[in-house]
Amino acid sequence: MTNNLQARFINVNSFSMTLCFLSLLLFVCFSALAQQESNSASQPNEVKLVPAPDYFEQQQKDIKHYLTKVSEVLVGTQSYALLAQKSNTPINKGVVILLPDWHDFISPSQHLAYLAKTMPDMGYSTLSIQPLAMPDGYPSTALEAQTRESENKAVIDDYLQQLQALMTRVIEQAQKQQGAILIVSAGNNAGFLTRLFSESKLPQPQAFIMLSAYQLTPENNQQFARQLSENDIPTLDLFLKHDNQNVAHSMLLRKQESTRNLKVEYRQYQINNFETGYYPNKALLGAIRGWLASLGW
Repeated sequence: MTNNLQARFINVNSFSMTLCFLSLLLFVCFSALAQQESNSASQPNEVKLVPAPDYFEQQQKDIKHYLTKVSEVLVGTQSYALLAQKSNTPINKGVVILLPDWHDFISPSQHLAYLAKTMPDMGYSTLSIQPLAMPDGYPSTALEAQTRESENKAVIDDYLQQLQALMTRVIEQAQKQQGAILIVSAGNNAGFLTRLFSESKLPQPQAFIMLSAYQLTPENNQQFARQLSENDIPTLDLFLKHDNQNVAHSMLLRKQESTRNLKVEYRQYQINNFETGYYPNKALLGAIRGWLASLGW
């Protein structure tokens, strides 16, 4: 009898120990699981950031995708899209080089593209060139004026070297054809080309047409106006009634400097428009045609 009671006591004791062990094991497992869930909740999933595509490369792809008959001009290791159209008349009067501003490209909706399409009917071949991308970090946002000036100069000096190399190649291609060389440019690039002409870093064209030209800093706008007034390139300076907000001040500076320095073959002309920044095609072509006729072309 005693032996049976002892055996039962041992069995009950063993069962109790086993039950306690299992309870402890479950407690540890649930605690670990709760801690893991807590850590997961406090640490959000890692987000992988994909860098934005390069703007210049994206331009290249868009141009090649949407436009036919696009060739390339190679400057060092960098290629630029070039759209060439021949004159539609028996006698070629010359070549018109079309350089958009740095945020535009040679698309069918762009106002320079309209000139590329219509000027061959006036007797001019056209070369439309993809512009360089706007340089990063320009204009500088540094607090110190001296720092801003230094940073802007470094960025623009590098940009001008690239623009000079590009335009040199395009002008060389234009010089292979007969007739005069005209250059049409817009926005910031019109100002930068003026600087390259004035510093004899590019051959001067027989005529220069600017559309809504301006620079992004007061110093560059003043330099732009002075250099334009001092060169002897026949210049048509077009702007819009409803234009980019940067154009108005820059345009007035050019008018004042050209009057002060008696720039002879200079015409500044406003074109009426309804949509800000967009040139009415027929009015644009009419202004250019009339000015070229006044030069005897």
